Amino acid sequence: MSAERYRRLKELFQEFIELPEPARNAELSRLSVENPELARELGAHLAIHEDDGFLGDLPVAGNAAEHLPPGTLLAGRYRLGAVLGSGGMGIVYEAWDESLSLKVALKVIRPSLMRHPEALPRLKTECLIARSVTHSNVCRVYDCDRHVDGAGEQWFLTMELLSGETLAARLSRDGPVSEPEATVIVEQMVEGLGAAHNAGVAHLDFKTANVMIVPGDPIRVILTDFGIARAVGFGSGVPGHTGGVATSASHPRAGTAGYMAPEQDRGEDAGPASDVYALGVVIYELLTGRLPSGASEGTGDGELVFPDGTDPLWHSVVTRCLDPRPDERFARVEDITEQLRSGAAPTRSGYERRRLPAERDAFVGREADVRALVGTFEAGTRLVSLVGPPGIGKTRLAIHYSWQCQHDWPGGLWFCDVSGMSDPAAFDAAVASALGIRLDRGEPLERLGDAIAGRGRCLLVLDNLEDVKERAYAALLQWLDRSE
Repeated sequence: MSAERYRRLKELFQEFIELPEPARNAELSRLSVENPELARELGAHLAIHEDDGFLGDLPVAGNAAEHLPPGTLLAGRYRLGAVLGSGGMGIVYEAWDESLSLKVALKVIRPSLMRHPEALPRLKTECLIARSVTHSNVCRVYDCDRHVDGAGEQWFLTMELLSGETLAARLSRDGPVSEPEATVIVEQMVEGLGAAHNAGVAHLDFKTANVMIVPGDPIRVILTDFGIARAVGFGSGVPGHTGGVATSASHPRAGTAGYMAPEQDRGEDAGPASDVYALGVVIYELLTGRLPSGASEGTGDGELVFPDGTDPLWHSVVTRCLDPRPDERFARVEDITEQLRSGAAPTRSGYERRRLPAERDAFVGREADVRALVGTFEAGTRLVSLVGPPGIGKTRLAIHYSWQCQHDWPGGLWFCDVSGMSDPAAFDAAVASALGIRLDRGEPLERLGDAIAGRGRCLLVLDNLEDVKERAYAALLQWLDRSE
């Protein structure tokens, strides 16, 4: 960042923090039309400032005093090179891993922030969350480490070194992209967000500045910076969204103005649905070069104006992403790609076709067991029991098989833990919750059996079934009979 740009950014920052929130958001929206790149930077700094006073002032992005000189060796292993970029949390360097003879990106938390009690936990959280997501469209995070010397300790992350530029920089330089190019970029962004959601992670700060465009044929699109992401629980407070919701008492409005969903802007529960909203903002920005009117206010009710001749399908997709009601957005981020490819919008009333716990560790040495399960189902077996003493990994095997073979079950896959449910009503309710149906009419087992039969070839994983033997026996007999 040049000294002149930093001076201008700081002037605007000081002006904006004095404004009431409605006026500030309106001014930020106006600035996003005049100077999108400056608005993005300013919005990010304002969001960090509001985040419980975390920084208290504008990060000194242009202050070389905080930069470590080239050649500095951290933790006896990483030799620093040029500065690649900087943000509210830290400074990113190119570095050489002398142990593995490998170039990496190294993110050092700002020394000026080390005194804040939130800084180190947030850095560790970023590492743990990002490492739980493994996908070619997500930046790989390698490790979290620290350097100790006479001046104290310095914490840092190491991650995949990416060539190219951010999508924000690309749009700032070249303006909107063509529809074919937008399709390529959007499909890969969807893949990355989908991988995060399936791993039980919501990004919660998705924006063009956190998307890298790596040159190639085709280009590679990489999601970065899970610094305020949240690991979210299995299940959902928002119908139709796997991965649940994320809340934070200490950071109720973490995110970037202009990209935050209304519920996130209000400090309410935020999760995968909030990422869908942010993706809608990014898609609009891709095609128009500006943020949607009203986005900075978090209302999502501004008029969407696309360039003449834009396929109406884009308008339909963005409009649904930006719906202020989370349960009216796309149920899964992958549905966006499906609509762009088919032209048909996934139904809002359709059921959720996958509800599985995330795989949070490597699955090693059980390939033969997985193949045995595959063969058993391919032979036409409709009921399979995994038996054995506690602790041998029966649940882990069932979850891994379900993720690996999900395409073999077009009707859907659902996991339901029924441990300790001696009450038949509790068992019925747990299965209904997993399937996403209501038991408000008819006999429960009949209602559940009809729902299962109506979904075609589907898989229901019932964990700890031994705790509900009698109810489970009656249920399975009835369900198998109805699905013949």
